[in-house]
Amino acid sequence: MGWDIRPGVVSHAIDPEIDDERTKVGADLAVTRQAAALRLVTRPNPLSEGLTATGASWRTDGRLLAIELKPR
Repeated sequence: MGWDIRPGVVSHAIDPEIDDERTKVGADLAVTRQAAALRLVTRPNPLSEGLTATGASWRTDGRLLAIELKPR
């Protein structure tokens, strides 16, 4: 997404809607046909929002994308 530059901190910027990035990674892997399976996993008591190291906010439904890669 870019860079997040603030006094004393340089970091990569993320989309505040983390789930959108997770969806893009899954879709990219599906297009390459390198993934044997993709599944969303619900975790117990996940965080749903917070702040990055540079103070930007983020939001998520807390699920993880589990990816099984095809053997080479």
